[in-house]
Amino acid sequence: MAGTPPSMAGTPPSMARLSTEITAYLMAELGCDVRSAALVIATVGDMAIDSHLTVEALDAPVPGVAGGPTGRDPTLRLVDAAAVGGEAVAVAYADVTRAAVGSPGRPSAWWRDKIELVLDGVEYRLQREPVAWTALRLGRLHVD
Repeated sequence: MAGTPPSMAGTPPSMARLSTEITAYLMAELGCDVRSAALVIATVGDMAIDSHLTVEALDAPVPGVAGGPTGRDPTLRLVDAAAVGGEAVAVAYADVTRAAVGSPGRPSAWWRDKIELVLDGVEYRLQREPVAWTALRLGRLHVD
């Protein structure tokens, strides 16, 4: 695809078109150059895909164990094992991780928070660069 950023190789045409439209928007409304716009799109896309795949893996049955645990169960066992010593930081970290893992079919807000954290970083970076960053605050976009 001519004019398509290299990170989009193998991307479905509809996704490539949408990414190109978002690139044009970021350039027109925020003054981003093509590279910065493509970097924003690729980074947010990678984070969203990674989070989606992780949640799917947590909800998936453990291979070879019919009617048994999901991927969440061994993950929680590892988290609990790390907190066995009872050290305050280890216990607190385990609590945060347990909350992040969520429950089957109900991912926690952790996954959305991760994307918002990346968007906050994008906002910070774009504010450092000489671009018209007043039109939109990416760190506050609603991500579904």
